[in-house]
Amino acid sequence: MQRPHHVAAPAKPDAAPRSLQVVAGVNDECHTWRGHLDQHGGLVLGSPRIVAAYWDPFFNDPRNVERMDQFFRDVAKTTWMRGLTQYGIQPLTLVTSVVIADPPPAKLDEGQLEDKLVGWLDSGKVGVKPARREKRLLYVLLTPGTTELTFGNLSSKTDFSGYHTWGRYHPFPTLSSQNLFWAAIPMPSVPGLSFTTVADILTPTLCHEMAESFTDRNGNGYKAPNGCEIGDVCESEGADRFGHWRIERYWSDADQVCFPVRQGAPYSTFVLQTGTPIDATDGAANFHWAVGDYNGDGIPDLFGIKTTNTGSGKVEVHILDGATNYQPFLLHTPTMLDQTDGASKFRLLAAPLNRAGIADVFGLKVKATASGRLEVQVLDDLGDFKSFALQTPTPIDATDAATNFHWAVDDFDQDGVSDLYAIKTTATGTGKVEVHVLAGMGPPLHAATPVTR
Repeated sequence: MQRPHHVAAPAKPDAAPRSLQVVAGVNDECHTWRGHLDQHGGLVLGSPRIVAAYWDPFFNDPRNVERMDQFFRDVAKTTWMRGLTQYGIQPLTLVTSVVIADPPPAKLDEGQLEDKLVGWLDSGKVGVKPARREKRLLYVLLTPGTTELTFGNLSSKTDFSGYHTWGRYHPFPTLSSQNLFWAAIPMPSVPGLSFTTVADILTPTLCHEMAESFTDRNGNGYKAPNGCEIGDVCESEGADRFGHWRIERYWSDADQVCFPVRQGAPYSTFVLQTGTPIDATDGAANFHWAVGDYNGDGIPDLFGIKTTNTGSGKVEVHILDGATNYQPFLLHTPTMLDQTDGASKFRLLAAPLNRAGIADVFGLKVKATASGRLEVQVLDDLGDFKSFALQTPTPIDATDAATNFHWAVDDFDQDGVSDLYAIKTTATGTGKVEVHVLAGMGPPLHAATPVTR
């Protein structure tokens, strides 16, 4: 193939390959630098759209594809992502991912790998092409573990764990700006690794390269006066675990620290400790508790569902505002449910009926039902829980439901309507804990788990 004109990232700290296993001489000057960044032209990928290309036999397993895709979706919702707004970066979107089945070569330099990407774009293997004046797309290439990547005189086998660069996809005579932005991260060379191990190796480098690609898309974005990018400054401080994923920090110009700030081991630090207006004796004796977003501000509120000693004689919903640390009430209201029924015949949960909506109250009636079955009675948040959004029997026998099940609500089939998780722990036919998912729309799912009851 005739090689298109390509503007490579210069082999210096502002665009050098990035190393987590910090090798002497690679980015060393960046690790001790502290100060304010230069903006240069301020050219960033303001609302990044990720196209992931997975080129390794590891991704022949579609479960590994879906799990790797989930990393991009998850990281878009983290503090790591929100901190990048100071540079004009909005949350990333995973546009698509594709598995590349081409035989892996022994060695690829930066120009040869870009040729591969251009070929995949031309052939349609990678179906999303950059616009002529592309300002959002980033192609993330996870290259075969058996292939040595080189960048100048540096090697992925000894010197770096990833790099990002830029070029032009089929340039036009009247258009000279770059429109092809991409990053390369080699897969581990050891076969047979679990997904968790592979993810722990890859995700810090992915964060490093994405943060730098977003904020310095073609060398004219945010850099230190010595040319170091925001990932280079913090790479020697290691990665932190954010849930499933290890995330490498970057330099925050606003805070003058490596961000996100390390908080210690997971679940070792309190985010909040506070009293509420509800008396502890009353809370212990008369309330059920749940959390959910009642007012649509994205912050979980505290649902106190009072089932005994209510002033109204009805089950009451008392909601404390999460945005103000659960001090003022957002709502005090009686519901349609008699308090005697609520206390003795119902299991009560808070969750949105429509998964993107605000929290409703799910009343699961397990005793004295007209149908003889478990009945789902959803008290509608849109009517302040004074009306039912849904009342329906289920296939589960009421006595069985009262005796043998635990309950949860979430959207299993991702159709936007919450499903009911019936988790059976006693009197199971399989001798295992069983998961029975009743669909908010469509047929139910039944599955045994490996857990012995």
